[in-house]
Formats: sequence, structure tokens, C-alpha cells
Amino acid sequence: MKISAISKREKEVLNLIANEYTSKQIARELFISPYTADSHRKNLISKMGVKNTAGLVRVGFQRGLLLFACSIVICSLQLHGQGDIEIEGKIEIEKGTGNVIIGKDAANSITSGNNSIIGHEAARDIISAGSNVVIGRWAGLTMQYSGENVYVGNQAGKFNNAGFGNVMVGRGAGMSSEGYHNVIIGADSDPSDPDVNHSISIGYNVEVACSNCAMIGPAGDEAVNVGIGISAPETPLHIKQKSESGIKGMRMTDSEDSETWDLSTVLDNLSFSRNGVVKAFISPTDGMYTASDFRLKKNIDNLKNGLEIILKLEPKEYQYKDVQNGKRSIGFIAQDVKDIIPELVSSNGEYLGVNYDGLAALAIQAIKEQQELINSLQSQINDLAKIRSDKSQ
Repeated sequence: MKISAISKREKEVLNLIANEYTSKQIARELFISPYTADSHRKNLISKMGVKNTAGLVRVGFQRGLLLFACSIVICSLQLHGQGDIEIEGKIEIEKGTGNVIIGKDAANSITSGNNSIIGHEAARDIISAGSNVVIGRWAGLTMQYSGENVYVGNQAGKFNNAGFGNVMVGRGAGMSSEGYHNVIIGADSDPSDPDVNHSISIGYNVEVACSNCAMIGPAGDEAVNVGIGISAPETPLHIKQKSESGIKGMRMTDSEDSETWDLSTVLDNLSFSRNGVVKAFISPTDGMYTASDFRLKKNIDNLKNGLEIILKLEPKEYQYKDVQNGKRSIGFIAQDVKDIIPELVSSNGEYLGVNYDGLAALAIQAIKEQQELINSLQSQINDLAKIRSDKSQ
């Protein structure tokens, strides 16, 4: 049936009729006389081709003329068919706000929009908080001003009243958390400190203890093995390299200059590469650390004055500050070595370190130079002995 044109005022009256307003109440709401309100009601019945107010509401919803802003309260409804559907509490669907609220005492004081809240007392205390998804009994129970959270599971995010950007999935996940930007997946997983932020915890009963930290599985004897590229990891972190040529096992990139170190296995050797160039490797047979192939080097020169340099070095006996058992060590002080041969000293930005492999090469060169000196002296001694022998004859 074609409906005659409905004016804006008539649509307002129709909406109030659907909300059970009397003509007197409509008149007060729209600042018109009761007579005018009655006239609008009669005109609507005529235009919409119905017999009474109930017909107005029915056809108004069918034709999309009513503003869909209503609250449906269902105290105890049971629908029986192939299965059972039981709804106890309320269902609220509010046009314009974007809220969907299902559950007894769910979102009792909400004033904001774009929330999906399902469960008994889910987001019960929510006030001005938007874009949340809360599913489960007591999920997000005390949240008031937080937004963009996803809480799924009974008591998930229960006491987080102002955090935002959290994802907490599982029974009791993040129940005590009060932070923000946390990802917590797993039943009973909860930060050990409620103020932890930007953390990730995955697994049952995981307690991450610091901000900007990630944890997979619980700590202690219940810790899990994590596999990358392998389905049955045998250690806390088990990495299996890809078979493609050039794919490394693990890469570390410097935060300042984006230079890289790769740690990988090549022909059973443990290989160290810098920016894709092999620097050294450890042999699988004897554990020897190797970095001497001439193909890895350039500008090669023979070392000179090894003995002179070695004689300047002063070995020391010392104790590291963090050693409590009184054990002493033998070696060099990096600052002393740097003054004599800076090529063997490097820095990590805070501390200096000595290249002891280089010192070994220097020591060998010193031994060679010393042996040459010994040989020369021995030759002179032999010559003197021969002269003395000749004179005695």
C-alpha cells in the first residue's frame, strides 16, 4: 500500500506515539496544543491506512518511518526450538549512538557510543567510554572512561577503569590490570603489577612483570618451549632455518645505523656475518673459532715491530668489581693498550675492549723477531768462537 507523504512534524509525532506518549504528553513535548496533537494522530492513521495506534507503530517500523531508538527490557524470556535461548536482563539498541548492550545490569550508566557490551554486569560502571567490545560476565566491570578496548571472557579486564587500547581474551585475562596498550591472551593471565603498559602475554596463567615486555607461557618449571620454523621445539627458543640459500637463522640490527649481524648455520658451522659478509665461524668438529681466510680481508701487510710493542705492554692482575668470591684475573687494561697499539682496542659506546686474538698475533711476531735476534747473536758467537779457535792453533 502506498503511503501519502509524511511531514517532519508527523514523523516526530509518530515516534512519540511509538514510545507510548498520550496526546497531552505529545503536546507538551512538541510545544503544540492537545487538539493539534490529536489532529496529527488522525492524519497519520488516514495517511498510513491503519485503524488504530497499534497499526501506526507496526506500519511505521515496516516502512522505516520510526526513529529506531528504544529500550527493550526482557526479564525472563525463553524460546524453545532446536535449542534453548534464554535472555535475562535487557537488550538495548540505540540508533545514533551505535551501542549494543545485552545483559542484566550491563552498562548501567553509559553516556557514550559505539560500544558492544554483552554479559551480566558487563561494563557495569561504564560512563563516557567509546569503541569498546566487552563480552562476558563482569568483563570490564569497573571501566568508566576507557576506550578502544577488547575484553572477551568472564572477568576479563574487570578492574581496568581507565585503560585504553587493551586486548584481553580469556577467563580472568587482565583482571587486575589498570594499564593501557596491553595484549593479554589466555585464562588467568594477568600482569604482576597493575600499572604495566605496552606489554604482551600469551598463554595460561602468564604474569608479565614489566612495561614494554612480551612473555609467552608462564615462568619457572611451567615455562614453554617456543619454536620458530619447527613444530616440536626442544629448548626455550628453538629456531630452524629456512632451506633457501642466504636465509639466516637470526638477525640483529643496530638501532642507530641499521647495520646488521647475522647468526646462522652454514655447512654445520656456526657462522657470524656482518651486513651479509661472513666475518667468522665456529667449527663443528673441534669448536675452533676461525676468521683467517684471506678472501675475507684486504690491504694485507706484514706486521712489524712486534717485539718493541710487546715490551711496552704491562700485563696486570686484577679483580672484576662484580666478582664477590675474591677470584682474580690476569690480562691487560684496555686504556693502557690503547695508548700503545690502538688497533687492538674497540668500544661499544660505553666500555673499551681488547682484541686478545690480535695480541696473540702480535706475540707471535715478537717471538719471530726475538728468534731472529737470537739467531743473529748465535751467529756472532759462533764467529767469535771460530776466530778464537783459529788463533789458538
